[in-house]
Amino acid sequence: MHHCVDGSFRLPPDVPGREPRYTYEELNGHRMTTIRVLLVDDTPQVRRDLRSMLTLCEGIEVVGEAGNGQEAVEMTRTLKPDVVLMDLEMPALDGFEASTRIKRDRLSARVVALTIHDDEDAHRRASQAGIDAFIVKGAALEELLEAIRA
Repeated sequence: MHHCVDGSFRLPPDVPGREPRYTYEELNGHRMTTIRVLLVDDTPQVRRDLRSMLTLCEGIEVVGEAGNGQEAVEMTRTLKPDVVLMDLEMPALDGFEASTRIKRDRLSARVVALTIHDDEDAHRRASQAGIDAFIVKGAALEELLEAIRA
C-alpha cells in the first residue's frame, strides 16, 4: 500500500548517538493542517479513484464530490474547500466556466485543473479562468499532491 507521507523521518546514519525520530507534525512546527479538497469530475470512477488515492495521504480530507461545474460552484460556496480539483470537460457547465465563477465570487478556494488536454489553448483558457495549477491526468501522484499543497 502506497502512503504519501512516512510517519517519521530519520537523521542520516553518520550522526553520532541514538537516531532521533521526528514525526511529520514535529518537522512541520507541531501544526498539522488539513487541506480540504472538493473533487469535480463527470466520471464517477475517476472521482472514486481520486478519493481512494487522496484518502491515503496525510493532511488531506476529501470533503465532497461534484459531477459537473454547476455543482462545483454550489458546493464550493457551501463546503468552502481549500482546493477544488477540477476536471475541465464536463456537461452542464465546464471546468473553465466553473473556475471563472468560483474566482469571480471571490471564494477562497485554490483551483487545480485536472485534464487530459495538455495543449497551449487549454493552458491559455485555464489561465484566463483563474485556475491556479494545471495537472494532466495520469501525472505522478507526487505532482498532484504538490499542486494541492502549494
